[in-house]
Amino acid sequence: MSLIGDPRLERLTAIFRNNVLPLLQEYFFEDWQHIRWVLNDHRKAYDYQIVQECTADLDQLFGVDIGARQDALEYRINADALERAQAYWEIGGNGGDNPNDAGRVRREVEYSGRVIRQLTSGTIEVLKDGQLQKNAMSQLRELAGSLGVSIENNGETRHNTRQLGKKVIDAITEQQ
Repeated sequence: MSLIGDPRLERLTAIFRNNVLPLLQEYFFEDWQHIRWVLNDHRKAYDYQIVQECTADLDQLFGVDIGARQDALEYRINADALERAQAYWEIGGNGGDNPNDAGRVRREVEYSGRVIRQLTSGTIEVLKDGQLQKNAMSQLRELAGSLGVSIENNGETRHNTRQLGKKVIDAITEQQ
């Protein structure tokens, strides 16, 4: 499974798809929640999760008469994430930022007395009066409300900080 002779993203993607994911499935007896933990997907933005949680619509699949749990989850492999280097960087540690990109600002906007930054790692920062805010999510939710940006992902789950931050930055950019 070495990348030494071929250190391209396409090779890493093939290794994950054909070797790593099947091994994790075997080791964890297809317990996808545990596989998500190993891949740090529970801390990643939705687009960078290699294994994504989806709500299963069991009524549509089996009908309403089977008495299945309505909170059942299903999992899917996100083929797009397998082709994104950031998805692999974020496997390690809390966010696993690319050390070459640490702290670099990708985008920055000002709105309503705040500065919202998206770092090249994907991390979202909110500054108010020049001070980094500890709870960026509450600030982003407030801004999203004033901008008419939904805080939910397809009406199912709430956006995480990275997803909501990106949407808020996009909305502010469109207004300017």
